[in-house]
Amino acid sequence: MLQVARELKLPYDELLYISCDYPLLQGISLFELVDYFYSLGGKCMIIDEIHEAKDFEQHLKSIYDFFDIKIIFSGSSAIQLTNPSFARRYTMKKLPVLSFREFLELKRGYSFGSYTLEEIVTNHEHIAYEILDILKEEKVLKEFREYLKQGAYPFYFESSKPYFQKVIDSMTNMCLKQ
Repeated sequence: MLQVARELKLPYDELLYISCDYPLLQGISLFELVDYFYSLGGKCMIIDEIHEAKDFEQHLKSIYDFFDIKIIFSGSSAIQLTNPSFARRYTMKKLPVLSFREFLELKRGYSFGSYTLEEIVTNHEHIAYEILDILKEEKVLKEFREYLKQGAYPFYFESSKPYFQKVIDSMTNMCLKQ
């Protein structure tokens, strides 16, 4: 979500990120929060964990109807986004899993190039040595096993203990106001 915020290139006073699982937001009306931010000149609000907000579906429908503001949200309750009057206002976007390259870049802080299929076919030995040189002493197969087991989603980096429950609870879609 923060990566999406950076790509919008909006001034900081026109963009707001919130996570609805933050304890201080419990009991606060999503509609009133957006109304206040909009009155200050807000242009875009990014809302993470929207399923934690009470009556979020009704609030988002009203926000869409009353404000000229872009809302980007994610949450674990994609099934609840089925109300026809609500769903027609939003587009569901698939949020893909991390690639092995992205996993290594996030976990180890490395920077790897990307290659076309043609480059890989014609230059695979050089590319392999280049990657091994970057990894130095890291065991690539050990890293790959960890990636396959639990590294496909970024919340792996928060804590690996409840990883599988997080996978089950998480949706793989992000909703964008049309």
